[in-house]
Amino acid sequence: TKLQELNDLLGKRRFLLGNNLTGVDIFLAMFLFRFDACYTPLFGLSNHGAFVGSILTGDSYPNLKGYSRELYQELKSTLKIQGFRQIFRLPCAISFTRQAIHSIDASLPSTNEPIPDLNQIVTSLEE
Repeated sequence: TKLQELNDLLGKRRFLLGNNLTGVDIFLAMFLFRFDACYTPLFGLSNHGAFVGSILTGDSYPNLKGYSRELYQELKSTLKIQGFRQIFRLPCAISFTRQAIHSIDASLPSTNEPIPDLNQIVTSLEE
């Protein structure tokens, strides 16, 4: 998967494009911060066959996790992780997305995946 490719790449170097922090790193970091908090429950990713685990709270992607922690330390004064869910209006978005997907293809599994605890995600980033 692409997450595994990124994990492998970050095992060889500190940042995506070498030894210096760039805008690409900040863009990826924002995606990674949102992945466990929003994207996984919104799109039912944990039910997908390629899903191997959470990035920030799991152990499947150790280099992405370390990278996220390092960038979180740089960016945390500007982040409001609790606001990520407000942007997506997550509970409503999850319900709507699940209904829409199921109405398109009823053979797809229905999921009631729990929404991750944001405090657990923030704690994981600060370890």
